Amino acid sequence: MADSVIQAFLEKETMLPNESTTYRLRCMLESEDELKKLMLRSLRLAAEQNPDIATNPVRTLDDLYRFCEIFITSMPWQAVEKFSGIKSTEPSIFRRIDQSIGYFYYLFDQPLDELNDKGYIYPSMQYIPQIAQWLLHFNSMWGLYLSSEHSWRREFFDELSADPLFGLQHGWYESPDKWHSWNNFFARKLASPDVRPIADSPLVSPCDGELMPWLPIDDDGYIPADTGSGIPIKTTTAFNISPLVPSEYREFFKGGMMTHVVLDMYNYHHFHSPADGTLVSINHFVDYAALSGGHIIWDVAQHRYRYEQTGVLDFQPQVPRKTYIIKTKEGDYVALIAVSVAQVGKIEQAEDIHIGKQVEKGTDLGHFLCGSDVLILISKDYIASKASKTSKISKSTKSPTPIFMGQPLLLSPNFTQNLDD
Repeated sequence: MADSVIQAFLEKETMLPNESTTYRLRCMLESEDELKKLMLRSLRLAAEQNPDIATNPVRTLDDLYRFCEIFITSMPWQAVEKFSGIKSTEPSIFRRIDQSIGYFYYLFDQPLDELNDKGYIYPSMQYIPQIAQWLLHFNSMWGLYLSSEHSWRREFFDELSADPLFGLQHGWYESPDKWHSWNNFFARKLASPDVRPIADSPLVSPCDGELMPWLPIDDDGYIPADTGSGIPIKTTTAFNISPLVPSEYREFFKGGMMTHVVLDMYNYHHFHSPADGTLVSINHFVDYAALSGGHIIWDVAQHRYRYEQTGVLDFQPQVPRKTYIIKTKEGDYVALIAVSVAQVGKIEQAEDIHIGKQVEKGTDLGHFLCGSDVLILISKDYIASKASKTSKISKSTKSPTPIFMGQPLLLSPNFTQNLDD
């Protein structure tokens, strides 16, 4: 199905330019003088911050239109190189992907004085409603390409295999014969449950990634941090659990604890149940991410694009997420919040996952397409019945810890070292 859709789309891009994704952007900017001026100013600021033509080749609106046309039918690491004709100096395909996606949003994310009083999360083009809507459309169309056979070749597999970060050398994953698109590869399944054994612990990691320190949730639902700015989730910050948990379950998690696992582009991107119990709630918001989820800057010293936090973000209207509430047999609650950001940030739920389903630790709940975090919240009662049997909560924090799906959370060094007797 995806292949026929993308083929029709590609033909439209060639035969019917008035229906093309980039043509929509051109018409929007040409018909609204103020919007056009802002876009030109954003491109000028982008060039002032990074004048390097190899990493910032877009200078004019015509450049922007052509770059977007190239991007929408390119692999995640190819667009900048295709447009500039200059091969990237990044040392790995992972870094090329990171920089290519970062650059796309960099063009739309320059701080504009004219937008300071608009109430946007950040005063840049990507938060203007018309632009945000176009980005949503752009991302969904790129997603169709990445789900098509046009997005997969043997040479792509060879390039990804050469980057050890993707872990293809370990025998963890299903046969590559099952991958017929980039999205097939990105959402690759494990070769066997044996490669991610489930620990004998009441709570296990739902995914691979970097485990962040556990933080207490206060009695009003706020998540404090040493910096006073909340807990970073990808490139945004959460202060209160309200946008993360359905209203009928919020009280259970006040006075509880929270951690999250950050997944990077190369990680295994399925997420699994962290506990045994019954799924009592599943909530889904937004199919595709229209926004980057943070502010993107050019780091002169590092000579690369980098994400910065933007401050408070209400997750509900901005980034896709699914919230799963699990009730244990003891009547305690565990919440898993799957958060997806960046281009084609989509969450796809596994088959046969529904409210009322009995799940075990390691049950596959779904997978991500592109950037993602998984948050774990445990209720105050859960702490009383399980966590407090070993020790009490401390507010101290430690550096992120690499973790695999199925490894223990409650008994991990990251957890126990953050607790006081």
